[in-house]
Amino acid sequence: MAPEDEKPPVVGAKPWGNLPVERALKLLAMLPTVSKEVALKVAEQLPEIRKVATKALKGIEEAHKRTLKANAESQEHVHRAYQDIRDVLKGELKEEDLTWDQKKEIYDLLMEGAGAEAAKDSENKRALDTWLKTAGVVAVAALAACVILVGAKGAAEEN
Repeated sequence: MAPEDEKPPVVGAKPWGNLPVERALKLLAMLPTVSKEVALKVAEQLPEIRKVATKALKGIEEAHKRTLKANAESQEHVHRAYQDIRDVLKGELKEEDLTWDQKKEIYDLLMEGAGAEAAKDSENKRALDTWLKTAGVVAVAALAACVILVGAKGAAEEN
């Protein structure tokens, strides 16, 4: 549903404490399109809105911590798997009856594994960077909504 299709908050309603964070943020985004009276009623609920924004940011922080923990465990698993492969290949190199071609093939496999592990590490860092940027955008949006609300309240009170 497009924001213009959504109904603005009802004057006198106190939905902020009971609304899911996503819905509250959508309502804040609609604020510039509502009447002065509705904007003032919403502004009266600034402490409650601040709680919703704080709750949203806390949720982002907790999700980020869980993501980092799960990511660290996953990365450790990947690195252990590559180390196991290296250990097997090193053991193979100790065999005395290997030809030069067989040794070269093992060295090539070691180098290939090192390259694959490095690529996986870079992929992981890009994914974390993307997640962090997304979380930052949401945090800035929540902060901006509160700033806009305070500004709207001040402008409405001046009129």
